[in-house]
Amino acid sequence: MFECDGGIPQSDSIPESLDIDKAIKNQPCEQELEVNLMAVRDVDVSKSISPEIEDSEDVTVGKQNIAPDLILNSVKSFKTNEKHPDNKTRGLSNRALKRQRRMQNSKERHRKNKVRTVEDRGYSTNIFSETEYYFENGLRKVYPYNFTFSTHAKERWYKKTILAVFTEEFVAGTPEFYRRHIEVGKVEVNGKRVTENYIIKNGDEISHTIHRHENPVVGGNIEIISDTDDLLVINKPASIPCHPCGKYRFNSIVFILGKELGYSNLRNIYRLDRLTSGVLILGKTVARTKQLEDHIVKRLVQKEYVCRVVGKFPDGLIKVDQPLACMRHNLTLWRVQEGGKESQTSFERLSYNGYTSVVRCLPHTGRTHQIRVHLQYLGHPIVNDPFYNSEAWGPNRGKGGIIENTEKEVADAILKEHNVGQWVEGKNPLYTKKLKEMKAKEGRKHTEESISDSQEKKSDDGTSEPVTESDTNKNLISDDGASITFTAVKESDTPTTSDTNKTLMDEGGEPPNKRVRLTNPEQLDFNEEKWNIDPDCEECKLKYLNPSPADLVLYLHAYKYKGPDWEYEASLPDWASEEWRDIK
Repeated sequence: MFECDGGIPQSDSIPESLDIDKAIKNQPCEQELEVNLMAVRDVDVSKSISPEIEDSEDVTVGKQNIAPDLILNSVKSFKTNEKHPDNKTRGLSNRALKRQRRMQNSKERHRKNKVRTVEDRGYSTNIFSETEYYFENGLRKVYPYNFTFSTHAKERWYKKTILAVFTEEFVAGTPEFYRRHIEVGKVEVNGKRVTENYIIKNGDEISHTIHRHENPVVGGNIEIISDTDDLLVINKPASIPCHPCGKYRFNSIVFILGKELGYSNLRNIYRLDRLTSGVLILGKTVARTKQLEDHIVKRLVQKEYVCRVVGKFPDGLIKVDQPLACMRHNLTLWRVQEGGKESQTSFERLSYNGYTSVVRCLPHTGRTHQIRVHLQYLGHPIVNDPFYNSEAWGPNRGKGGIIENTEKEVADAILKEHNVGQWVEGKNPLYTKKLKEMKAKEGRKHTEESISDSQEKKSDDGTSEPVTESDTNKNLISDDGASITFTAVKESDTPTTSDTNKTLMDEGGEPPNKRVRLTNPEQLDFNEEKWNIDPDCEECKLKYLNPSPADLVLYLHAYKYKGPDWEYEASLPDWASEEWRDIK
């Protein structure tokens, strides 16, 4: 999250005189020359000359004494050569110049991405109006909408085909799905269409436009623990990710709070796993966010979790200090492994009901899935953990860090189990209905455009008369004989909660529902008119079964976070009570 800006490379290979022409003649190696020129280009004279020596004749760079005027002239010459790639006087081929530009552009993008810290504001209120929520069977759902993913190529993608990257990294779609989207131009690289055999290179920017269907999350209200001028603290429900990721965007904490409470500048100070519930602190101001981040980095925060694990957990305080390593990036799957990241957690049993134990967890480090993996290592995984209480690890389910299958076999088996949650009930009859409506609407639009071009129509007696509004609003008859009426309603015609909140914020006030204990949106039922389709979207064509809210909860809860001058505590979930029994 933090970056230390690099200065001038400490290299003995920088020519003393920085005479570009001379350097070219004396340097037979083009690659070495490129490094030298890049070093020259990276010099920012205005920043590299300190006040104490800016009047001096020489500036010391690494082990070289370089005259400032030579640096300026060399940088100017290099920039001139960059603007005119056909200029052969500088001795660089077009290929070398292009390679340099790609390297520099990649460095600049990387720098900007790294510098994006808490000083960036959050999501604007305009984004929150892209779609709406509806509630069904105790779940919060999102109407599908169009969205473009955009990312820069990661190093592990280099020299792979675009199709291979999508199928290996983004497991939500099938190879056929990605192949189709590449063919129709919904996948672009650097703003241009490519084939499925395009090879990813350093500096590539990849975009993918989809008809986005989000996974449902639990539909209850969100408890607000504290709401001050600089912090918002909530009891995060299980199943909702902290920020947009994968198949969750509007169904993420920052979007729900932004759309329902009007917050557009919330900053994540730390993250909880999607299935984990409990204390989540979000910053409203840069200063307070940085302060709490500093507390966490310096390990000044005491974190306390509770969970329910398999079997009777041992007596006393149990400490685990096993290192952790990631074994599958696209699943975020971790394991105990020598040479991994240092990780320490302490555990203590709070209760036992004859089958399972409620355990107090004190993580001393903050690794991904740390508590879950350490409990697996002890042989007492969380009861309903889909990753670390799975037979995919072998008969002992990874106890003692022992994996009885290969890492690939474990990951593939868990992925297969994980995808079982996307139960397909069959074809979606609403898609067929909507597709007919869309085709009829397109035909109607074509007819209206023809009428508009003539600006008149003939009456029965052959005279001309103006086209009236009632003529263009007549019902159409679909293929099955049903009468279809199309009513165009703009989102802007009906003010949303976000619109109201934005107006108040612009005027210096606060949204009326901002200082509340619980989010209290109107939980609207499904509205068929708001469900739009994309003929190329495979998800539109399928009907999915609703997951049970119980399937969206992990028995792991962030109970308490305590810093040097602050402390927040979340109410315990039902499953944490001593008398609780798992009913299935």
